[in-house]
Amino acid sequence: MTLDDRLPVWPNATKLPLALDPHQLRRAVGEDWEWQTFGGCRGMDVNLFYHPPGESRRAKTQRINHAKTICQTCPVVGECASWALRTREPYGIWGGLSEDERATILGLRNLRYPAQLGSRP
Repeated sequence: MTLDDRLPVWPNATKLPLALDPHQLRRAVGEDWEWQTFGGCRGMDVNLFYHPPGESRRAKTQRINHAKTICQTCPVVGECASWALRTREPYGIWGGLSEDERATILGLRNLRYPAQLGSRP
């Protein structure tokens, strides 16, 4: 099973290749962000998509669910999720995927400290 097989399928998604090699050079961020001009979250308070310091588990769950509700109606949700996975974005809700969900899709324990699942610390 490839990583592309594990990605959720969105009707409006543009399938983008995912860079799985952490040593692979990435393109400049500006080259990949044109899709953001169409994002359903554009102009919204970013605190909805990123956790504040000291956030409780209950508040985190509510915030994530609210953000995912916005992502469900977004016309570029697929591009957003693909970008976050391709760049291994360690923070926030991107394309309806939480940090933990993106780490799981990529086979990592954590996006901030990307040890492969099953590897020893």
